[in-house]
Amino acid sequence: MLILLKAPWVGITRDAAVARAADNQLSGTISHIERGAEQCEVLMALPDGQTLCATIPTADAATLKEGDDVIAWFNADRVIIATLC
Repeated sequence: MLILLKAPWVGITRDAAVARAADNQLSGTISHIERGAEQCEVLMALPDGQTLCATIPTADAATLKEGDDVIAWFNADRVIIATLC
C-alpha cells in the first residue's frame, strides 16, 4: 500500500498549534529548501528515513532553514491510498 500526497497539499510549520488544526501531522527535519520567487520546495526527512516533499509559498518558508525540526500537516481528504497488485 502507498500513501500519496501532492506536494502543494502539505503544509510545513514549527508551530504545533497550527499543525494540530489539521487531521494529520508528521514530525521531521528539513533536509533541503529550493527557494523560488513564489513557491519553495521543502524536503523533510522523517524519522523512519523517508522523505516528504511540500511546496509552500515563499513567504511561509522565509523563516525556515535546513536542519529545522518541523511538522508537516495535511487533511484526510487530501490523502490518496494506492495498492500494488
